[in-house]
Formats: sequence, structure tokens, C-alpha cells
Amino acid sequence: MLQHRSAKSHRFPRTYRSLVRRILVRLGGLTAGLLICILGLGVGIVEASDGMRGDDCEIRKNEVIDHDFYFFCNNLTIRGTIRGDLVGVASRVTLTRDGHIMGDILVLGGQLTIQGEVTDDIRFGGAELEITDRAVLPNASSDILAGAISVDIARGAYVPGDVLMLGYQTIINGHVGGNVDFQGQALIIEGVVEGNVDAIVGDPREETSRRTFQILPYSINLRGNGLTIGNEAAIRGHLSYEGTQRANIPRDTVLGTINYKRVRENNNITDAQRPDTFLSIMWTYFVRTMQDSISLILIGILALQLTPVLMVESGRRVRRAFIPAASWGFILFFLSFPLALLLMIFSGLLALLIVVLTLGEITLSIILMVFLVTLNVVLIGGFWFLLVFLGRAITCFVIGYSMVQSVRYYLASREVGPDDPPVFIPPLITRRQRWIAMAIGVLTVSLIANVPISLPLPIELFLQGAVAFAGLGAIFMYGRDVWHMTETKGRGGWIPTISRMTVPPLEDSNDMPLGMDNLPEGFRGFPE
Repeated sequence: MLQHRSAKSHRFPRTYRSLVRRILVRLGGLTAGLLICILGLGVGIVEASDGMRGDDCEIRKNEVIDHDFYFFCNNLTIRGTIRGDLVGVASRVTLTRDGHIMGDILVLGGQLTIQGEVTDDIRFGGAELEITDRAVLPNASSDILAGAISVDIARGAYVPGDVLMLGYQTIINGHVGGNVDFQGQALIIEGVVEGNVDAIVGDPREETSRRTFQILPYSINLRGNGLTIGNEAAIRGHLSYEGTQRANIPRDTVLGTINYKRVRENNNITDAQRPDTFLSIMWTYFVRTMQDSISLILIGILALQLTPVLMVESGRRVRRAFIPAASWGFILFFLSFPLALLLMIFSGLLALLIVVLTLGEITLSIILMVFLVTLNVVLIGGFWFLLVFLGRAITCFVIGYSMVQSVRYYLASREVGPDDPPVFIPPLITRRQRWIAMAIGVLTVSLIANVPISLPLPIELFLQGAVAFAGLGAIFMYGRDVWHMTETKGRGGWIPTISRMTVPPLEDSNDMPLGMDNLPEGFRGFPE
């Protein structure tokens, strides 16, 4: 079971927390782009050993599981006791009033309903999290961390720790013993918050186009944008919030200070009624697009220059197997958190062992521990670099490459008659051509992700999630193929390292018309 801190850590200054929340929205929320696909996967007969998979999974009443429980189900109902963590993916997860989780809940899914007892933290990513009035969280440090469309804490429910939510809306009708940190569109507080409330909310003047949001089999009632505090609510700490309009806060509901920061720019181009407003929105749109694009273009070009085989081979796997690549990327992202925790625990134990074995050798102990810290930073930071930068660069390169080739094919096909041979478009092989393709792909993704139109869900989460996961999964698939090739060659055989391979074209051999794949370089056809 995962071990937890005994006391709350100090909160970051607001400037850094805003930056962290922005990063979390782009990274933590990346799972939403593939979550819908995973929830629709069919599974077969229910099986259980250290876990369970199937359509309708159930842990029966009086059943006790003495270890962490892993699952992949369509529907999971828990009526028994799990003496460990609950980890897995499901369309619906229900912890009944008879159920007990004596550890953490780490769930990706459509709906998570808590009616029973949870000893530690609740971490959820998906559509809707509901904490009912029958839920019991006995640990004074139990937190809720969610990236979802909606989080609902019912009247009569008690959450002793903090609530951190990234998504569309959070409704607090119950009692929160810690702080509330929210970034989304709508925050409704009708209950009690013992700590501070920090929120970034949407514009209440924007009408929600659909009050009932339909996603797969789920139906979620959406509330109006902005910060709403009821007459019977109580915030016993400080209130800090950002938004386009100041909220109407009833008197004596906030015992601490109220700090409001106005967000001046309007990012919804459909609401622009004056030329200066339109120009302001478009300028903000341009600046954000450039901020997102420049660094990724430079990293992509540098990767094409230093590791062209890795970029092209991974790009080919994105191009011909996007869904498998994205699925592998999602799995690696999901596994990165427990693996990083295990790595840090192992490094801590190893550091303790080093201190014991090198008593009196302070210099040696310091050197070895610095090495362990550096190794942890390199491994964990390297993975996130692959996900956030290199993975996105690979997928953007494929997008830009395909766009350039499509335009070239369209221009060439305009001059081809019905009796002419098939049009053959040569691949992009020069550095400049591939750099241009990289820039076009990155700009295209950034333009779509930052489009200034208000939607019930930010398309940036879905788009950037799919782009990053597909690139990361393609890197894994390429590494797996190289490993398999090395194994089949046997020990001492030829190993296809990046430095020894010729940079291939992005197109597969079957993309070329028959007879056009082995022509001499520079061939442009026979003379008339």
C-alpha cells in the first residue's frame, strides 16, 4: 500500500500555483483524449487473481482482498473490503455503503460513485465523480484529486482533506475540512469549506450551450459558469479567485479576506461585438499560438537533426497505427506515476544503505547520494520530456508531412489526364523540407488547440492528449521493434542503432505505385 505524508505540505505562492495548474491542465488532462476510446473497449469473461477484468465485475459482500486490487472492467461494483489500493479503468465504478477501501483510489473511468468507506486519498480522471452523503473518509488527511467534467460533493458528505479539481465544474454541497483549489468553468459552494478557496472560473455571461452534457452512456447536468456561493455557505479561510466578472458573494459567508483578480481578455471570438475586442482576441490567440509553437518547433527540428531515424521511424508508426500508438502512450503515462514512486522509494532505501555502509566516509556518501538524485531527475524528467516535447513533435511532424504531401499531390494531379500513369509524389528527404513539415504540423495543432471559441470542454485537452500519447507510444513501438530485431539476430548479431541506419522516407513501401519504388535517383520519366 502506498504510504502517505502525516501533515500537509505548505502551499505554493499563487504565481507558481497558477503555472503549475496550467501545466497540469495540459499534462494531467491529456488522458481525456483517449479515455473515451478506452471506455468503449469490449472485454470478455470476468477473471480475477490479483485483479479482475470483464464486463460486469463485482466484489461481493464479506469478500476480503488482502492486497492492492487492479481491474479493467466495464462496470465494477464493490461490496466487500480491499486492504490496499484500488487501481484500474472502468466505465462505471460504484463503492457501495458496504464497501471498504483501506488504501487509495486511483481510477480512470466514466463515473465514480463513493457510498462506502475510503481510508486514504481519491484520485480520479474521467467524466463524473460523486461523493454521496453515505461516504466515509476517516483519515484526517484524505484528499480528492480529480481531472473530470464534474465533481459533486453531496450535502451531508464530509471530505477531511483538500479538494484539487481540474475540469469543468465542482459542486460542493457538503463539508470540506481542508482547502479547495479549482480551475475550470463553474465552482458552486453551498456547503462549508474550513480552509482557503483558490479558483479560476469562467465567464458567467457565457451561456452553456447544453445544460445536459451527453458523453457515451453518461448524462451530466452542467451549471452556469463562474463562482457561485450560496447564502448558507461558509468559507472559514481566505477566498482568492480569478474571472472575467466579480462574483456576488453573500455577506458573512467568507470569514477571511476576499482577493479577486480580473481576467481582462475575452477568449470567445463569437462574443466580439466591437473591432477593438475582435483585434484583442485575435492578438491573444496569435500570442498563445506562438508561445506554444516556437519551443516545440525548435525541439522538433533539433530532434530531426540529431536523431532523424528515431523521428521518422516513430512517425511511420503514428501514421499507420495511430490508435495502437496512442493506446501504448496512454498505458505508459498511467504507469509512470507508480513507477516513479517506486524509483524514489528504492533510491531512498539505497541512500539509507549507503549511509550505513559508509560511516565515516562523508564525502563518498554525499557523492553517491548526489548521483542517486541526479539519476532520479534524469529518468523521471526524461520520460516527461519524451511525452511533452518529443512525443508531440513526432505526431506534429507526421501531421505536417501529410499536409505537405497532400498539397503536392493535389497540385500534381490537376495536370494529369485520364490516360496518364498514376501520380507519384517523391518523399520529403531534404532537411529543409522536413523542417518545414515540422513547423507546419506544430502550427496546425497549436492553431486548433488555442482556437478562441468557448466549448463545454476545452479541445486542447483532447487534441494535445492524443498528439502526445501517440508520439510517446510510437517511440515505445519503435524501441520494441528494434529490440525484437536484435533478439532475432541472436547474440553478437547486427544491432540497428540510430547512428548506423539510413534515414528512411516516412511513407511505407505500399504507398508508392507499382514500379515506382526502385527508380534511380533523379528519374523524371522517359523522353517523348
